[in-house]
Amino acid sequence: MQAPASGSLAYRPDIQILRAVAVLLVILFHLNVRGFSSGFLGVDVFFVISGYLMQRLYGQCTPASEFYLRRARRLFPAYFGTIAATLLLSAFVTLPGEFSQVAEQSMFASVLSSNIGFWLQTSYFENSYFRPLLHLWSLGVEAQFYLIFPLLTRLRRRWFFVVLAGSLIACWSAIEVSPKLPFFMAPFRVWEFGLGMLAANCPYQGNRQFGVLALSGLVALAFVPLNGQSLSIVSGHPGVIALAITSLTATTLVLKLPEGLEASLPGKVAQWIGDVSYSLYLAHFPVIVLMNYHPFAGTILGGGLLTLLVIAAATLSLYFGLERNGPKLFSYRRTLGAVFAICALALAGPRLQMMAFPQREQRIFAGLNDRSTYRCGKLFRIFHPRERFCPIAEGEPILLVGDSHADAIKESFAGVAHHYGWGTLLSVDNDPLERRDLSARWLRYEADTRHARWVFLHFANENLSWKMLADSEAALGSRLVLIEPTPSFPRSVPLMLYRRHAAAPLPVPSGVDAYIAAHPELTVIRTLPSLCDTVCALQDSRGHPYYFDSAHLTLTGARALKPAFDHFFRTHAPKQLDRQIR
Repeated sequence: MQAPASGSLAYRPDIQILRAVAVLLVILFHLNVRGFSSGFLGVDVFFVISGYLMQRLYGQCTPASEFYLRRARRLFPAYFGTIAATLLLSAFVTLPGEFSQVAEQSMFASVLSSNIGFWLQTSYFENSYFRPLLHLWSLGVEAQFYLIFPLLTRLRRRWFFVVLAGSLIACWSAIEVSPKLPFFMAPFRVWEFGLGMLAANCPYQGNRQFGVLALSGLVALAFVPLNGQSLSIVSGHPGVIALAITSLTATTLVLKLPEGLEASLPGKVAQWIGDVSYSLYLAHFPVIVLMNYHPFAGTILGGGLLTLLVIAAATLSLYFGLERNGPKLFSYRRTLGAVFAICALALAGPRLQMMAFPQREQRIFAGLNDRSTYRCGKLFRIFHPRERFCPIAEGEPILLVGDSHADAIKESFAGVAHHYGWGTLLSVDNDPLERRDLSARWLRYEADTRHARWVFLHFANENLSWKMLADSEAALGSRLVLIEPTPSFPRSVPLMLYRRHAAAPLPVPSGVDAYIAAHPELTVIRTLPSLCDTVCALQDSRGHPYYFDSAHLTLTGARALKPAFDHFFRTHAPKQLDRQIR
């Protein structure tokens, strides 16, 4: 692709204003300011600006080695300073359960792969993990774009458009399978950077007033409510709205903004925010998450005036201390030293911190990670995009259908079922029977097609309804088995254990209990007797927690349900194996 001559780029106040808009959208989103629930779109604006600047600054004539070196000098000092500061502060602020999570995030971040690390966990919009370095996912995407940037600049225009179109098509196709894949992974974001590169090659010189219209449209789109976990390109992300906001960003870069706006007081303030936007982006999220830290509560967003003041102080320290001096501070040895030091602290820190606590509390902290891989694993949906069930164990087919509570018990359930010769198939989707396309009629079709002997439902209490149970019973008849919802509590169970609560009151009867009482023909596997007697146990006899939050069972908690599962299969199917269930 033809490119402008590489080298320096005259100061563009309008680009700094765009940067200010982007970073403010992101910060307002992280502060939970009402109306900015789609503020994460600011990152998409950053990607377009980055593609534009890379093309204008480096273009086709810059050797790849020089390009990488200049990028490293610009970005690394503040980047690694943020990681190191967050890791050190977390060692003093957090308990070992959360500190081990920060340590893992730091290791991924130190090799510029935060996006991959978070993709291996859960969605960007899921806050059960403590993730003060979550915002670095975008820097991982950007760094991976830099790897292919020299190749993109050398493509012929036709092939450049093919790459961009392929990235967009792949992105929108992946949304309908697994939304977090196109959200986190760089190949599905190349089209956003590419729009910026195209804008850099556009020679248009027109009325700058139109640039204000493009900027206004960009800001307006940030107020459109989006669901980052939706499977639709209309309501999901990065979908149609992402394409619109990135196109308007590219248009603004081409048209520029009026000189009067740039010279105004709001324009000057926005330019200054744009000047420090990199440090502001790096500093704001760890400050918000660490200031909101509460043991065993995951990532808590939001904040007030004090949070803003601390963000400002952290930003100025990072900007004047590391970002402005970045080119002078950078060296290969210092970078390697930073990576080594961060990884060493990340590996040793949690172990050293854990040793300061007694065994009882160490077991509680370990309970936060006492869970299996999420649902069907990371690669199943990629290689089987249309499959609605994944195998957990081999044997004659039975279906386990439900939300995250079904996911929590899948290994224990499948282990007992396999002992009696049954092979468990788990629903891939986390919301079956809650969507129109995954109705009771769909479930009957799946059960018939797979010749499943039984269909087991297991949901959180609040996700079950009379209609869902009635429709499922009508569709499946005697093949339907309800696994009773497990007890849930108003507070985190690890936190209650940490505060020395060994048990909790029995749960209040719910609508599910009433449905069961009114339908005695429904087969039910009772979970309550396994977890509760006169009170509900929160841990086993050795002190290992039954829950990793307020409602989801750990692997230890799920093992407590094995006798209930064993009773069902022993009374409903001939025993095919003689060994004892362990």
